[in-house]
Parts: sequence; C-alpha cells; structure tokens
Amino acid sequence: MQKNNIDKIKEISHFLDRLNPVEALDILHFMRIQFADNLKEISEEIFRKYKEKLDSLSDYRGVYLILMVDYVGDAILYVGKTSGKSKTSGLRFRLRDHTKLLGKTPLTLFIPNWWIKRMYPIPISNADKAKELEEALWAFIIKNAKNKSHFHSLEELEGEISKVINKYIALVGSLNYVELQTNKELRKPFTLKCPPAGQPRYLVK
Repeated sequence: MQKNNIDKIKEISHFLDRLNPVEALDILHFMRIQFADNLKEISEEIFRKYKEKLDSLSDYRGVYLILMVDYVGDAILYVGKTSGKSKTSGLRFRLRDHTKLLGKTPLTLFIPNWWIKRMYPIPISNADKAKELEEALWAFIIKNAKNKSHFHSLEELEGEISKVINKYIALVGSLNYVELQTNKELRKPFTLKCPPAGQPRYLVK
C-alpha cells in the first residue's frame, strides 16, 4: 500500500517538477479547492469520531505531542503548550481543536485530520518546565528531521521522546497517549518530519 502511494507521488512530482514553483503551487491549490467539499465532509466526520475519544482528557495545563502518519508512511510530530487557565486553553480543548478543520492552529491548513494517529498529553503544572520541555521537544524534532534519522518502530521513536521528557519531568511508566487510529501504520523504517506549519511563532528566534 505504502509503496503504491510512493509511486503515485513520484509520478505526480515528475510532472510538477517541470513547472516553475508558483505554477506548481497554483495547480495544487486549485485542485484542493476543487475537492474542498470532500475535505470539509470527511474532516467533520473524522472530528466527531476523535471528539469522543478525547473527551476523557482533563483540561489541565501542560505540553502535548501530535503524531501524524503522512501519505507515504513517514511520521510528522507537532508540539504544543497550553496554560489551562480557561476552558479553551486546557489539554482536552486544545487537542480537540487540533483535529478540527480550520481550528486555531495553522497545522490544520496543511495536514488533514485523518493523518493523526496518536496524541500525547503531558500535564505539567510548572510553567517554566513546560516551556523548557516544549523547546526541547521541538529541538528533537528539528534535529532528527534535518538528519533524516530513521526509526524502525513507533516504540523506538516513543522511547527517544521519553528520554527527552524525563530530563524535565519524571514519567510514571510509559508515555501516555490517546490512540485515534489503530490502522494508521508507519512504514519500516520511517523518517521523522517537521510539520509544514513549523514551530509556533513565539519559539522562532
């Protein structure tokens, strides 16, 4: 399945590579608009399914990770932080909002919500520790994406993430997560990619 997807991408890329960048983007955006109704319909259906699974989360403050599997089976990781000071800033609300089409995050402009596999809520009461952990996790993602590091299993990736987290807070047992899609599989080996929206603006130096 993933090999077929890779072949399709190569075929489309071969055509787009012959165009100038603006023309290629014009075509891609035009096609996305053509399928906008489908995008809205599928996204809303997926959002309803995810909402039920995320309702059990607390609206505590902390850091969170979103693991996505792209069309060719590679991993995309996004990190966020929330203050938990209001009903719209706790972990439950923020994670749910990330699964909604045109939610508060620019992530949803680029990545369809049906690519999301797991979400990792990490409650942290100390705001300074949360900021430090968020920055450390982004550094981990950027470094591995730049180096095109290979991982042979999701467990291996989660183990490396846990090592980063344990430098700031003590994890009790394994990394806690909410599984949104069990049938969304990573290829072997897979690479870790940065989200196309990049880091939140306040982290960019």
